Amino acid sequence: MKKKRMILVIMLVVIFLCTSCGTESSKSAPSVGNAPTQEESYGDELGAIADKDLAEGGAQTSNTASGSEKSQEEGKSENSNQKLVYTSQITVETKKYDDALSSLRKSISKYKGIIESENENKDSVIWGSNDMAEVGERRNELTIRIPTENYEKFLQGVEGLGVVTEKSSNVENITKSYHDTSTRIEALKRQEKRVLKMMDEAKTISEMITVEKRLTEIQTELDMYKNQLSVMDMDVAYSTITLTLREVEKEKPTVEPSFASRFGEAFADSFERFISVIQGLAIMFVYFLPYFIFIGAITAVILLILKATSKKKSGKKKIEKKIEKPEKNEEKKN
Repeated sequence: MKKKRMILVIMLVVIFLCTSCGTESSKSAPSVGNAPTQEESYGDELGAIADKDLAEGGAQTSNTASGSEKSQEEGKSENSNQKLVYTSQITVETKKYDDALSSLRKSISKYKGIIESENENKDSVIWGSNDMAEVGERRNELTIRIPTENYEKFLQGVEGLGVVTEKSSNVENITKSYHDTSTRIEALKRQEKRVLKMMDEAKTISEMITVEKRLTEIQTELDMYKNQLSVMDMDVAYSTITLTLREVEKEKPTVEPSFASRFGEAFADSFERFISVIQGLAIMFVYFLPYFIFIGAITAVILLILKATSKKKSGKKKIEKKIEKPEKNEEKKN
């Protein structure tokens, strides 16, 4: 009996051990139909890295926002952290075009600015227009970049070049866009480091291809955001001024003139316009003089030909008359 009991106990222990081993093996071994491939596992891991970096970037942004709120509550100045872009458009009229342009270039050099673009041309004068006596010959359109710390001083100097007829200014706050772009760059840099580490750890060609593809995408996106940030830095550091410099024969008054001055000015303008019209007609005559000479020469030749033809015809008529007279005399005698 003792032997039978011992054998029964041993059999129960073996059955228990076999059952527990089977359960553990079934839990640890994945099913064949649901087993992920190496590429899918790497893709999932890369996606997890991207989500984690973006989450960290969002947390940093929220921390920055909360920090800025605290600074506002504490009454601290935020001007040093603001990313402001200044732009201005100005039109200046002057009778001394060359002097004004020279002074402008000196002012740009003084305040360490640069001329980004320049386009100089001549205004067309339309005969009979009301602005005929006021429109000059030259017009220069410049796009100027001035360091932001010298922006206001430069504008004050520009107003002294002549009469400012148009002026508009604008300030754009790009602080949020700047910080969002910076956060995105930091997140992409973290992704780049982790993906490079994964590339070193890749064992198969398919793993290397998957990681390299993701690395290329990250680097392309990183370059794009870096370029955007560089443009923002340039716009913040250098303000943009679009300046139009016009040459005029008469500057527009900055103060409303009196009746007497307007009357005298009208009389002077009418006389000047009369002189300018006479001068214009004289210049037009000089321009058309070769055509007049050519037309006159052709007319003279035609007149000479007509005169010679008329003389021939008159000579023939005289001869015919002389021939007819003797015949009539003979008829009378008979």
